[in-house]
Amino acid sequence: METTREAAMCCGAGGGLRSYDVELSKKIAEDRVKSAEEIDAEVIATVCPFCEHNLIAGAEQINSSIRVVDVVDLLAESLK
Repeated sequence: METTREAAMCCGAGGGLRSYDVELSKKIAEDRVKSAEEIDAEVIATVCPFCEHNLIAGAEQINSSIRVVDVVDLLAESLK
């Protein structure tokens, strides 16, 4: 993705934004999902339940096929 590591963008759920402005929060998540789509990502993995929830909402808003999963769930899947 264009913005990663230190330059990574927030998913939109942080700092209470999701509670304050749901639509703005989802729009930010949509933008992050679109960035992942641009590089043909199939999965967005996160350790944060707030990010997971918001990114799922963003993906649903744009009908994205990207899976948003918790890192632990992704690890568990790989062990099967």
